[in-house]
Amino acid sequence: MAIGDQGRTGFRRRAMAIMYDRMMRSYERFMNERKAALLADVRGRVVEIGVGTGANLKHLDRPDVEWVGVEPSVPMRIRAEAERVRIGISGRVVNGTAEATGLEDGIADTVLCTLVLCSVDDVEAAIREMHRLLRPGGQMIFIEHVAAAPGTWLRRFQDAASPFWRWFADGCRCNAPTLEHLEGAGFAAMELEHFRAPAGLCAPHVQGVAIKPN
Repeated sequence: MAIGDQGRTGFRRRAMAIMYDRMMRSYERFMNERKAALLADVRGRVVEIGVGTGANLKHLDRPDVEWVGVEPSVPMRIRAEAERVRIGISGRVVNGTAEATGLEDGIADTVLCTLVLCSVDDVEAAIREMHRLLRPGGQMIFIEHVAAAPGTWLRRFQDAASPFWRWFADGCRCNAPTLEHLEGAGFAAMELEHFRAPAGLCAPHVQGVAIKPN
Protein backbone atom coordinates (compact mmCIF):
# COMPACT_ATOMS: atom_id res chain seq x y z
CA MET A 1 0.00 0.00 0.00
CA ALA A 2 1.49 3.31 -1.03
CA ILE A 3 1.90 5.86 1.74
CA GLY A 4 3.06 9.05 0.11
CA ASP A 5 1.32 12.34 -0.62
CA GLN A 6 -0.20 13.11 2.76
CA GLY A 7 -3.89 13.97 2.56
CA ARG A 8 -4.10 13.55 -1.20
CA THR A 9 -7.69 13.13 -2.43
CA GLY A 10 -7.32 13.03 -6.22
CA PHE A 11 -9.19 10.79 -8.61
CA ARG A 12 -6.54 8.04 -8.64
CA ARG A 13 -6.59 7.80 -4.84
CA ARG A 14 -10.39 7.57 -4.77
CA ALA A 15 -10.34 4.92 -7.49
CA MET A 16 -7.61 2.96 -5.69
CA ALA A 17 -9.63 2.97 -2.45
CA ILE A 18 -12.69 1.66 -4.28
CA MET A 19 -10.82 -1.06 -6.20
CA TYR A 20 -8.17 -2.02 -3.66
CA ASP A 21 -10.00 -4.81 -1.81
CA ARG A 22 -11.12 -6.41 -5.06
CA MET A 23 -7.62 -6.19 -6.52
CA MET A 24 -6.10 -7.75 -3.40
CA ARG A 25 -8.72 -10.44 -2.74
CA SER A 26 -6.74 -13.46 -3.93
CA TYR A 27 -3.57 -12.14 -2.29
CA GLU A 28 -5.33 -11.70 1.06
CA ARG A 29 -6.80 -15.21 0.83
CA PHE A 30 -3.29 -16.57 0.31
CA MET A 31 -1.94 -14.49 3.21
CA ASN A 32 -4.79 -15.10 5.66
CA GLU A 33 -3.30 -17.97 7.68
CA ARG A 34 0.18 -16.46 7.56
CA LYS A 35 -1.04 -13.11 8.90
CA ALA A 36 -3.20 -14.78 11.54
CA ALA A 37 -0.21 -16.72 12.87
CA LEU A 38 2.15 -13.74 12.76
CA LEU A 39 -0.26 -11.48 14.65
CA ALA A 40 -1.76 -14.04 17.02
CA ASP A 41 0.22 -12.94 20.10
CA VAL A 42 0.04 -9.19 19.55
CA ARG A 43 -1.27 -7.30 22.57
CA GLY A 44 -1.30 -3.69 23.79
CA ARG A 45 -1.12 -0.63 21.58
CA VAL A 46 -0.52 -1.37 17.90
CA VAL A 47 0.45 1.40 15.49
CA GLU A 48 -0.14 0.25 11.92
CA ILE A 49 1.61 2.20 9.17
CA GLY A 50 -0.20 2.48 5.84
CA VAL A 51 -3.45 0.79 6.85
CA GLY A 52 -5.12 1.02 3.46
CA THR A 53 -8.70 -0.21 3.81
CA GLY A 54 -8.02 -2.03 7.08
CA ALA A 55 -7.33 -5.53 5.77
CA ASN A 56 -5.25 -6.49 8.84
CA LEU A 57 -7.84 -5.46 11.42
CA LYS A 58 -9.56 -8.85 11.52
CA HIS A 59 -6.31 -10.36 12.82
CA LEU A 60 -6.22 -7.89 15.74
CA ASP A 61 -9.79 -8.33 16.96
CA ARG A 62 -9.04 -8.77 20.69
CA PRO A 63 -10.15 -6.74 23.71
CA ASP A 64 -6.55 -6.18 24.84
CA VAL A 65 -5.50 -4.54 21.57
CA GLU A 66 -5.71 -0.79 20.99
CA TRP A 67 -5.11 0.08 17.34
CA VAL A 68 -3.87 3.34 15.84
CA GLY A 69 -3.81 3.38 12.05
CA VAL A 70 -1.69 5.83 10.04
CA GLU A 71 -2.80 6.54 6.47
CA PRO A 72 -2.27 9.59 4.20
CA SER A 73 -5.06 8.84 1.72
CA VAL A 74 -8.40 10.34 2.75
CA PRO A 75 -10.51 7.74 0.88
CA MET A 76 -8.49 4.91 2.42
CA ARG A 77 -8.82 6.42 5.91
CA ILE A 78 -12.60 6.57 5.54
CA ARG A 79 -12.75 2.90 4.58
CA ALA A 80 -10.33 1.83 7.30
CA GLU A 81 -12.32 3.65 9.98
CA ALA A 82 -15.53 2.04 8.75
CA GLU A 83 -13.85 -1.38 8.97
CA ARG A 84 -12.56 -0.62 12.49
CA VAL A 85 -16.08 0.29 13.62
CA ARG A 86 -17.59 -2.76 11.91
CA ILE A 87 -15.18 -5.12 13.68
CA GLY A 88 -15.37 -3.22 16.95
CA ILE A 89 -11.68 -2.70 17.67
CA SER A 90 -10.71 0.12 20.03
CA GLY A 91 -8.67 2.79 18.28
CA ARG A 92 -8.54 5.46 15.62
CA VAL A 93 -7.17 6.31 12.17
CA VAL A 94 -4.91 9.35 11.81
CA ASN A 95 -3.51 11.30 8.88
CA GLY A 96 0.23 10.81 8.47
CA THR A 97 2.99 9.25 6.42
CA ALA A 98 5.47 6.50 7.23
CA GLU A 99 8.20 9.10 7.61
CA ALA A 100 6.10 11.50 9.72
CA THR A 101 3.22 9.96 11.68
CA GLY A 102 2.73 12.85 14.10
CA LEU A 103 2.44 10.40 17.02
CA GLU A 104 4.29 10.52 20.35
CA ASP A 105 7.62 8.88 21.12
CA GLY A 106 7.37 5.34 22.50
CA ILE A 107 3.62 5.10 21.95
CA ALA A 108 3.61 1.57 20.53
CA ASP A 109 4.10 -1.92 21.90
CA THR A 110 3.97 -3.09 18.29
CA VAL A 111 4.44 -1.30 14.98
CA LEU A 112 2.80 -3.16 12.10
CA CYS A 113 3.90 -2.60 8.52
CA THR A 114 2.60 -4.67 5.57
CA LEU A 115 3.31 -3.82 1.92
CA VAL A 116 4.32 -0.27 2.80
CA LEU A 117 8.10 0.15 2.58
CA CYS A 118 8.09 -0.55 -1.16
CA SER A 119 6.40 2.78 -1.77
CA VAL A 120 7.59 5.29 0.82
CA ASP A 121 9.72 8.18 -0.39
CA ASP A 122 12.48 7.66 2.21
CA VAL A 123 12.71 4.11 3.60
CA GLU A 124 15.45 4.90 6.10
CA ALA A 125 13.43 7.81 7.49
CA ALA A 126 10.36 5.58 7.73
CA ILE A 127 12.24 2.95 9.71
CA ARG A 128 13.67 5.63 12.02
CA GLU A 129 10.12 6.82 12.62
CA MET A 130 9.04 3.29 13.52
CA HIS A 131 11.96 3.04 15.95
CA ARG A 132 10.81 6.29 17.53
CA LEU A 133 7.24 5.06 17.94
CA LEU A 134 8.26 1.82 19.66
CA ARG A 135 8.76 1.58 23.40
CA PRO A 136 12.10 0.00 24.43
CA GLY A 137 11.82 -3.71 23.78
CA GLY A 138 8.83 -3.19 21.48
CA GLN A 139 8.45 -5.09 18.23
CA MET A 140 8.08 -4.18 14.60
CA ILE A 141 6.13 -6.80 12.65
CA PHE A 142 6.39 -6.61 8.89
CA ILE A 143 5.43 -8.33 5.66
CA GLU A 144 7.01 -6.77 2.60
CA HIS A 145 7.74 -7.76 -0.97
CA VAL A 146 11.40 -7.42 -1.85
CA ALA A 147 13.65 -7.32 -4.88
CA ALA A 148 14.50 -10.69 -6.39
CA ALA A 149 18.08 -11.93 -6.14
CA PRO A 150 20.54 -10.06 -8.41
CA GLY A 151 21.19 -11.79 -11.72
CA THR A 152 17.92 -13.72 -11.80
CA TRP A 153 15.48 -13.33 -14.68
CA LEU A 154 12.87 -11.98 -12.28
CA ARG A 155 15.23 -9.26 -11.01
CA ARG A 156 16.03 -8.21 -14.56
CA PHE A 157 12.30 -8.07 -15.30
CA GLN A 158 11.65 -6.07 -12.12
CA ASP A 159 14.36 -3.56 -13.00
CA ALA A 160 13.02 -3.11 -16.53
CA ALA A 161 9.38 -2.80 -15.47
CA SER A 162 9.93 -0.65 -12.39
CA PRO A 163 9.11 2.80 -13.89
CA PHE A 164 5.81 1.62 -15.34
CA TRP A 165 4.96 -0.45 -12.26
CA ARG A 166 5.54 2.51 -9.95
CA TRP A 167 3.12 4.63 -11.99
CA PHE A 168 0.54 1.84 -12.25
CA ALA A 169 0.71 0.67 -8.61
CA ASP A 170 0.52 4.06 -6.87
CA GLY A 171 4.22 4.43 -6.10
CA CYS A 172 5.13 0.79 -5.45
CA ARG A 173 8.69 -0.20 -6.44
CA CYS A 174 8.73 -3.84 -7.49
CA ASN A 175 12.54 -3.93 -7.17
CA ALA A 176 12.79 -2.16 -3.82
CA PRO A 177 15.85 -3.25 -1.72
CA THR A 178 13.65 -3.26 1.39
CA LEU A 179 15.40 -6.16 3.10
CA GLU A 180 18.75 -4.34 3.02
CA HIS A 181 17.18 -1.37 4.80
CA LEU A 182 15.61 -3.58 7.46
CA GLU A 183 18.79 -5.53 8.13
CA GLY A 184 20.78 -2.32 8.56
CA ALA A 185 18.24 -0.56 10.78
CA GLY A 186 19.83 -1.26 14.18
CA PHE A 187 17.27 -3.57 15.73
CA ALA A 188 18.41 -5.67 18.69
CA ALA A 189 17.15 -8.88 17.09
CA MET A 190 15.30 -9.87 13.94
CA GLU A 191 13.57 -13.06 12.82
CA LEU A 192 13.05 -13.38 9.07
CA GLU A 193 11.20 -15.76 6.80
CA HIS A 194 11.40 -15.64 3.02
CA PHE A 195 8.48 -16.85 0.91
CA ARG A 196 6.80 -16.29 -2.42
CA ALA A 197 3.30 -14.90 -2.81
CA PRO A 198 0.98 -14.85 -5.85
CA ALA A 199 1.93 -11.30 -6.71
CA GLY A 200 3.60 -11.42 -10.12
CA LEU A 201 6.58 -9.06 -10.24
CA CYS A 202 6.30 -8.69 -6.46
CA ALA A 203 6.31 -12.41 -5.66
CA PRO A 204 9.47 -12.48 -3.45
CA HIS A 205 8.37 -11.64 0.09
CA VAL A 206 9.88 -11.44 3.53
CA GLN A 207 8.10 -11.41 6.86
CA GLY A 208 9.53 -10.98 10.30
CA VAL A 209 9.66 -9.54 13.77
CA ALA A 210 12.32 -6.98 14.76
CA ILE A 211 12.91 -5.95 18.36
CA LYS A 212 13.91 -2.45 19.45
CA PRO A 213 16.83 -2.36 21.91
CA ASN A 214 15.94 -1.77 25.57
